[in-house]
Amino acid sequence: MISAGRVALVGMICLVLAACSGGVSNISSAGGSMIYPIDAEAADRVMATAITQQFPGKAIAPVSLPNRGYSAEIMFVLDRHTITVTALPAKGRGSGGATVDGFAFDVSHHGTMPLSGSTAAQGLFDKVQALARQEAAPLPLVIGEGG
Repeated sequence: MISAGRVALVGMICLVLAACSGGVSNISSAGGSMIYPIDAEAADRVMATAITQQFPGKAIAPVSLPNRGYSAEIMFVLDRHTITVTALPAKGRGSGGATVDGFAFDVSHHGTMPLSGSTAAQGLFDKVQALARQEAAPLPLVIGEGG
């Protein structure tokens, strides 16, 4: 017969080893969706600068499909978490109602560090937003035209 303690221990081990994932983006159905009217080179520069600042000394890997971006892995003992930032081509509404090409950013994460991984992903997203705002003011996303 299996004791309740063993069942609880196995349950806790499974919970700890279970992968956690999530993401933050400036394209959301909850409102506040925006894009930055910047070109691909500026979007790449924003992502590369943000991820190297957020994870100094960590190996940064490029991501190319389906959207360009960068990925970093953080580790602590047996836990590891992968955090990826990507630039999403999108269209925004400029002054006078004109449709403007640009990029939105998405930061996703997965791994076995639910608290620190999620916090690190949010920190990267905040850094990307700050750097993108230095390039250009955000514009509202145009739904149905590349958004």
